[in-house]
Amino acid sequence: MKQAVMLLLVAAALLMSGCARHQGYEYDARSYSHVQELRTGTVIDHRYVMVSDDGKGSFFGALFGAILGSNMGRGAGRDLATVAGAIAGGVVGSELGRANAEELTIELDNGEVIVVVVKGGNAFLVGDRVRLVLDGYDVATVTRIPN
Repeated sequence: MKQAVMLLLVAAALLMSGCARHQGYEYDARSYSHVQELRTGTVIDHRYVMVSDDGKGSFFGALFGAILGSNMGRGAGRDLATVAGAIAGGVVGSELGRANAEELTIELDNGEVIVVVVKGGNAFLVGDRVRLVLDGYDVATVTRIPN
């Protein structure tokens, strides 16, 4: 029975990790009604980077690992399995929480040069015209302007 529960939890985690997400930009609840600034510019330098986990992957991995571990053994063995599951889950969750990103150096139309990091597989190229939506010092979106 415990093996069936563990198998079900692992299958659910794998299915949830592959769920499709909405393709458009998503605003968080705190910023959707803010006045934001629109800038345009040209990508003058580009490189691929990695963004580390923001802590959510580690947290949920540890939680999931602890739940799985708590279904193993009895007494002190169960406690040890829970701790080991939490540690292993935290490490795995941290790795899963990492994201591919691009560091873009952009020359804005006003001559100012800025550097922004954009998550995801947008594959910007040097010379691309881009549209930036800024919320204070935070970059809300960076999108390619079609030719």
